[in-house]
Amino acid sequence: MDLVAFRDDAGRLAVFREACPHVGTARASLAAGHNEGDGLRCRFHGWKFDVTGKCIDIPDLPKDVDFGRYPRASAVLVCERDARIWVRLDE
Repeated sequence: MDLVAFRDDAGRLAVFREACPHVGTARASLAAGHNEGDGLRCRFHGWKFDVTGKCIDIPDLPKDVDFGRYPRASAVLVCERDARIWVRLDE
């Protein structure tokens, strides 16, 4: 299982499965995405996800659109303890 990790500007840690939910293939890897402060933006098509995996922006759509109806990035449970990042992988 391939994962991608990032922190938002508030310092919150997130770990997602690598495949972007819009396309769901290795071609649309979130690992190639970039952190835009409040979320991770997929470089393939531009969708942006917050640390919970919720889609918070799609280029060319108005900002008042209900992005909650769009697919979420597959966030995995993560915590930080004793200077280590712990990820829970349930399959």
